[in-house]
Amino acid sequence: IRRIPERDLWRRDNFGITANSGDAADIADPDGDGLPNLLEYALGADPLAQFATALPPAAAHEGRLRLALPVPRADVLY
Repeated sequence: IRRIPERDLWRRDNFGITANSGDAADIADPDGDGLPNLLEYALGADPLAQFATALPPAAAHEGRLRLALPVPRADVLY
């Protein structure tokens, strides 16, 4: 049994395909918010929603940026 990579499942759920092409491509920005799909995937954002809902909450803490990631991805190094 072949395991489907997490990113391919994300593409299927959001675009109906698993291929890294068209609107589902890593570098595509189908919602026009300036964030490519790969970044939206890494941040747990909706690739079809505008910028205002895409970024996770951020705060400065002891001179470092702290992001609250709603969906940490096992295949992304943060």
